[in-house]
Amino acid sequence: EKMGFQMVTAAVDWMAENAKSLGQDLLEIHFFGGEPFFAGEVVDVAVHRARAVADRLGLVPRFEVATNGVFDENRARFVGNYFDTVVLSFDGFQEIHDHHRPGHKGRGSFEVVKKTAQLLSRSPTELCLRVCVSQKSVTQLEQIVQWFCENFRPSMINVETLQPTPKSDAAGLQPPDPYDFAVHYVRASRIAENFGITLVYASAV
Repeated sequence: EKMGFQMVTAAVDWMAENAKSLGQDLLEIHFFGGEPFFAGEVVDVAVHRARAVADRLGLVPRFEVATNGVFDENRARFVGNYFDTVVLSFDGFQEIHDHHRPGHKGRGSFEVVKKTAQLLSRSPTELCLRVCVSQKSVTQLEQIVQWFCENFRPSMINVETLQPTPKSDAAGLQPPDPYDFAVHYVRASRIAENFGITLVYASAV
């Protein structure tokens, strides 16, 4: 189900009034899910309402979203221009990403997500890449991080190990061996550091 526009505006107004009453300078709104842009119109209403009410109350609006990046170029440009931080789920090279994150009817999502990452990397937003690592991808982690750093210049790469589900089991995906993950994570961290990019292991934060 999608949130109604009346509830969206009421929620944003309440958040703004609350921030103002607490003496805060920022009106911070985070979109997560599920996939927020499944309800793109709801996101649009929230963003524009927040910008308007923040201006009226003397607040600075700040927007962050966690997304799979499966949308068209117009949406990618909107996100890049209006959002301060984007956490984009992107698991690496095409074979890996499409195995981890099959699209509609099993079609791969790699090309769309790659295009989104390229557009966001050229926009004003802070781009953070979120990488799920499985036993299939762990030995390529250094190459994936190198490719990300060279092509998309994210401010941060967030590495997470796969958490088993019935769907991942059915796809033949398993978490990486802990020792293998540790070895390749340390090596990948050094590569990211050479680019001035932070690599973090989500569970350690």
